[in-house]
Amino acid sequence: QGNHRDAQQLSQKSLEIYRKVMGEEHLLTARSYSNVAYHLNARGKTTEADQYFRKALDICSKNQSEKFPQIADCYNGIAFNLSTEGKTVEAQEYFQRALDIRRTLLGEDHSDTATSYNNLALNLSFQGHAAEAESLHRKALAISRKLLGEGHPHTSHCYINVAANLISLRQRSAAVDTLRSAVLSYEISRVKLAQGIERSILPQFNPRLLLAALRARTEPTAAWGDLEAAMARGLFDQQATMTRLNQTELQSQQQARNRIAAVQLRIVNNLSRSSRSRMAAQEVEQLLHERHTQEEILLQLGALDSVRAVEPSSRIQSVLSADAAILYWVDISFPVGNLQEHWACVLRNEGEPKWVQLPGTGEKGAWGETDQKMPGQVRSILPTSSPAITIVQKMHDQRIAPLLRHLKGAKTLHIVGTEMMAGIPIEALTPDFTVHYVPSGSYLARLAHRPIISAQLFLGVGDPTYPNLSDARELTEDSQLAKLNRGGDWAELPGTAAEIASLQTLFPQNTILTRKDANPKKLAELASSGKLKDFRYLHFATHGEANSVMAFQSSLILHGDDKSVARLTAREILDTWKLNAELVTLSACETAIGKDGGGDGLLGFAQAFLTAGARSVCLSLWKVDDGATALLMDRFYRNLLGKRDGLTKPMSKADALHEAKQWLRNLTTEEATTRLATLTKGVSRGAGAKAIELAPPKPAADAKPEAAKKPFDHPRYWAAFILIGDPN
Repeated sequence: QGNHRDAQQLSQKSLEIYRKVMGEEHLLTARSYSNVAYHLNARGKTTEADQYFRKALDICSKNQSEKFPQIADCYNGIAFNLSTEGKTVEAQEYFQRALDIRRTLLGEDHSDTATSYNNLALNLSFQGHAAEAESLHRKALAISRKLLGEGHPHTSHCYINVAANLISLRQRSAAVDTLRSAVLSYEISRVKLAQGIERSILPQFNPRLLLAALRARTEPTAAWGDLEAAMARGLFDQQATMTRLNQTELQSQQQARNRIAAVQLRIVNNLSRSSRSRMAAQEVEQLLHERHTQEEILLQLGALDSVRAVEPSSRIQSVLSADAAILYWVDISFPVGNLQEHWACVLRNEGEPKWVQLPGTGEKGAWGETDQKMPGQVRSILPTSSPAITIVQKMHDQRIAPLLRHLKGAKTLHIVGTEMMAGIPIEALTPDFTVHYVPSGSYLARLAHRPIISAQLFLGVGDPTYPNLSDARELTEDSQLAKLNRGGDWAELPGTAAEIASLQTLFPQNTILTRKDANPKKLAELASSGKLKDFRYLHFATHGEANSVMAFQSSLILHGDDKSVARLTAREILDTWKLNAELVTLSACETAIGKDGGGDGLLGFAQAFLTAGARSVCLSLWKVDDGATALLMDRFYRNLLGKRDGLTKPMSKADALHEAKQWLRNLTTEEATTRLATLTKGVSRGAGAKAIELAPPKPAADAKPEAAKKPFDHPRYWAAFILIGDPN
């Protein structure tokens, strides 16, 4: 779960027990020393980690000299720690020792030997010795292919390492050929190892991204095809309701299944005999081989079925208006050869995709550590009240400015934000476009062919009661500190009550769940009865908690009972909900955040609701202010329904949210004060939130006069909410 601090403490306790019970010189004690060392390394405490690794080595050496593989593990740990410290030359010696031991004790055809070949090859690559690393990378690949087969993630990764090393040797054509083999291995392995969206959780680098970057210079359309094929594939596999195989392929699939069933029966019969002849044993070997062959056929057909979820560029372009563009980014920082490939790709409604290589901030546009850290710095600074937005401008100059020549006439950007760009609101980088987010271009194309939503009702869930908090929530306007957090971790949110009440007036046909009714049991009843499909709009106004380590464990905090809160997780929605909704809005903290799923973006509520049947989802990227959110949501829905002054018809979802953001950031202090007096008591929608003044936020001491007149102008108040899915 990424919690190495607590893991280290538990490993330390384990070590203490082994030292006491088994003694200081026992091999299990040595293993515990290594376990502690790995956690120390992960926490950046490399000096301490080195001491523990070497202690483990000392114990193993006394027990076994160099006649047991655990010695190689110790050498490997020391080398790994030295590499973390940047001491690659010193690390090389220990990686070599580990390899020598494993070759001697385990032989060439062993997975640990392949790992050692790979470790030493990577070390040489770090040092710039690509020619020396070449044969080692290929040996690791050969062993993996022999032991694990083509359709295995280790094999795919070995192919990628070989390709990256070939790029270092300036053999790009050979690298492209190798990456094609890596793609085949990758596609089969992801089908083999998981189902649906779970395939996005697999710790695999998608070789299509590197292939796209290599082909971008000379084959823009083919490169775009590789890129699009890397996006939202887990989501497509999760949503698949019918096969994309043709009749001949379906026949082959059924024949393979029938053959496996017949072979399996014969295997069981042979193994069930009390005594077996040598001939029977040979028959079992042949049957096992036959079963494996048929299983490989099924895996290849499954991979082919998954790939066909990707739409051709012509169909995607057909749903783009002339004033719209789809925008992708490709960021590859690969350890082999210190490979850096950073690109953006623009797709308009006609013409071939436009690829732009992004400039780094180093000498002659080189990409370095500053550029690597920039997205994380932007994600960190936007939710704060800091007026220093220089880093945001730098990111605009790197990520947006080079593309403007390909965006002439564009008003709407469909953003496919994954990898390094996941979790960054592009509207904070540029005010010139209406921005919304799509899992992929293929997803956008498919939306145009989905039936119109027939549901009409509105479901509003919010303002839940929390334990140890009084229902008497009256506060005076001159309260300097609203005392709402009375012993629990979750403060009540007065703005959510006003938010739900306001939306209730906009939707005459509604179901409202507030206070003690805002609980997962009520929602589970609606889900199990099928009544959730009756709602066109679902709106949740409550606390939210992101989980960036465990996929689909992000949660909305609702009423549990008088002693505890209850959680509605993205996993429950993914597994049990069926919707027919135009829009689901999660007016809470960090609901757009989740575990990194590569080409599927941040895994969590977005994929859960889109899979459940929502056409689009509105979510937040950070902890949002109660008052600002209540104002934003009121404006958003009035825009969406055409129910505010100045509108003659409803706005599209993307335009409605864009206008609401611009309105909020330009709201004057006087207007905000008047509106907030009736909407909010001003707390944040996050864990352990402290109540703040019942007023617009005070400007910083060094704020410019014009900024002081617009209390919500900072992106922290308006840029958090993003729309994913159907923009219309």
